[in-house]
Amino acid sequence: MSGTGPCHVCERPASLPVPGGLFSCAGCAARLGTLLLAGDPGVSRLWPALLEEEEPGPEPLVHLKDGRKVPLRDRTAALKAELDWPARTRLSAVYVEMGLLREAVLEAAGVLGATPDEALSGQALAVLFSPPLAPADPSALRDLLRPH
Repeated sequence: MSGTGPCHVCERPASLPVPGGLFSCAGCAARLGTLLLAGDPGVSRLWPALLEEEEPGPEPLVHLKDGRKVPLRDRTAALKAELDWPARTRLSAVYVEMGLLREAVLEAAGVLGATPDEALSGQALAVLFSPPLAPADPSALRDLLRPH
């Protein structure tokens, strides 16, 4: 989908397509990313993958080339920090394919909150608003994101 239309949230002119025939402006997309990363309860209800509990048990360890053992979470964060925003955007879609939905939401949210690149923001929105992540009622975003 391409073109422009009014932002689904603030009704300003917008050029970021959102699946379902909607559009977002860059400001509302960035606000959505920030709220998703912050774990805002209202936004988390729309993306239930954020409410997934982590599995109990010890964090898996990975061996580094220098012989050290570090938690998998730390190694993953270090690797992701080396990626540029286009790669992080692709990673969000790969996470969906792997069934890592919470990680997909967070990765797409990070792209929305960190880059002004409209093409990447559009791709991140496509991940967030396509099955299996798509919120059942995107209209609920209006109240959560509308500037007060």
